[in-house]
Amino acid sequence: MNEYNSFLNGHRVKKLHYQLLFAVAFLSAILVFIFFSLQPPIYNSSGRFAVFYKDGSGDLTSNLQTNPDLTKSIAETVKSRYFLEKISRASDVEFNENDLNNLDKIVNASVISNSNIVLIEFFNKNTSALDKINKVFLDELNSSKLISSTNSSITVQTIDPLFTSANSSYPKPLTNALATFAVIVFAGLLLIYSISDRS
Repeated sequence: MNEYNSFLNGHRVKKLHYQLLFAVAFLSAILVFIFFSLQPPIYNSSGRFAVFYKDGSGDLTSNLQTNPDLTKSIAETVKSRYFLEKISRASDVEFNENDLNNLDKIVNASVISNSNIVLIEFFNKNTSALDKINKVFLDELNSSKLISSTNSSITVQTIDPLFTSANSSYPKPLTNALATFAVIVFAGLLLIYSISDRS
């Protein structure tokens, strides 16, 4: 009888733990959802560009070649403060000093694996600002020091032009809320089972 009562008490305690866990997870998810819902939206524009160089002989189309190091250099140029200041002047879009000290808040440029293609992404709270950047980007890139100083031996071809998404890329209230709920439940279940194994 005592064993049965002990079993019932243990079952009730475990049930209480489960209820408390899901209540905490649900409340936390709601708070996270509210927090991210109040954050200002960030939009992005993205495009893909192929980088080639000319070998200096023959006609242009037959002598375009790829160069992995050059492609990486173009990507790093796009992520430089110097280039973003050029973009700012040409597009009349201002970047605040804090963002210029954290360039990944403004732009991301990455080389697609095993290719000469660079994926470019710009971020801004204003879609019209992104549209202005989209219009001047390629001209400013082609007039940058890395390209202009080589007597135009480098050419950047557009695969997908920069396009501004109508949907914000940040914040994602529901995604973050669900992730919070899942993490808390998972961690809580591990804790409950570890306590049960010891008792």
